[in-house]
Parts: sequence; C-alpha cells; structure tokens
Amino acid sequence: MLGALCACARSAPDLPPDLQAKSAGEAAEILKITDKDLALDCTQIQEEMQNLKKEHDIHETTIRTLRGQNQAATYLGLFFLPAYLATDNNSVEKEKLDAIQKRFDQLYYLKKVKKCTASN
Repeated sequence: MLGALCACARSAPDLPPDLQAKSAGEAAEILKITDKDLALDCTQIQEEMQNLKKEHDIHETTIRTLRGQNQAATYLGLFFLPAYLATDNNSVEKEKLDAIQKRFDQLYYLKKVKKCTASN
C-alpha cells in the first residue's frame, strides 16, 4: 500500500523562508538571487513566471497521466512483483516541479522588491 502512495504522491514543497526580519541582502542570499535575477524588469519576471507555469503544468500532467497506471501496477505488485517494478515514480518530473517552485519563490521576491504591479 505504501508503494501505491509513493508511486503517485509528491511531497509538498518546502515553504519559502520567512524573510520578514531579514535585510534585502540577507534575503537575496537566502533565496540565491543572482545579479542576473536583479537585472530582470517586471515584464521579464512576469514572462518567466508564465513560462514556468506552462512547464509546471506539463510535468503535473505527466505525473497525473501515469498515476492510474502506477496505482494499478502497485496493487498487482502486491501479488506479482514484476508488475510493481513496472511503476514509474516520476522522480525526474517531481524534481523539476520542486525546482520550478523554488524559482517561483525567487520571482515572487523579485516582484515584491521591484514593486511590480499586477499588470506587469
């Protein structure tokens, strides 16, 4: 049963660090903001966020598509080991989703620092 959960579940990403009591420099260091990031304007930040959202959706769809197959193979694997070995835990997609979430955290911080509005 645990295998069924592992085959389709993705742990929640880490919460972004609490930066309220940090200086701008400390926050940028914690979030690993680069000079290249700081050079982005609000429009570029928004465009990158839109592209990340598209990439995020692709990885989520891949995981969701294989979820039923993985669950069925895991249940069969309780009785027939080769079926369990056929599951794909989508570790690559899950790692990419985690990286996308970290980048979103950086971009949200940049939007705040640069005082970007909803329109840009």
